Amino acid sequence: MPKVLPTIQEWYGYEGNFKLTEQSRIVVNDAAGVDAEEAAKEIFRRTGSPVVITLGEKGSLAYDGKEIFFAPPVKTSVVDTIGAGDAHAGAVMLGLSRGMTLADAAALANRVCAKVVETEGATLSDEDFAALGLRED
Repeated sequence: MPKVLPTIQEWYGYEGNFKLTEQSRIVVNDAAGVDAEEAAKEIFRRTGSPVVITLGEKGSLAYDGKEIFFAPPVKTSVVDTIGAGDAHAGAVMLGLSRGMTLADAAALANRVCAKVVETEGATLSDEDFAALGLRED
């Protein structure tokens, strides 16, 4: 079980929010408009864990301790943002669990998140989920 971490506000004066995954990866939502690259580097410096920051319509960025990766946004029409952050974090973890690089996992997460926000509610239809090609048969 991970130890309790200080808040992002305590670390960096950061006003966004974050999720800590089981593998101690931190997924951050950049709601504050701070310099996301610097926030990612600082969070990595303090935790030693890869960082993914969602940037809304600008996509997302990931930092593995060596390099910043930008994952481009996926063009979509936003209907409902419920579940978007959870979907993004879950897709990053799915990608990493399947051996993707952090950059590729962030890009996958952007695709999944785009599909979620164009859907009413937080649950994708079977057809929309199948179209993402995520199932391993």
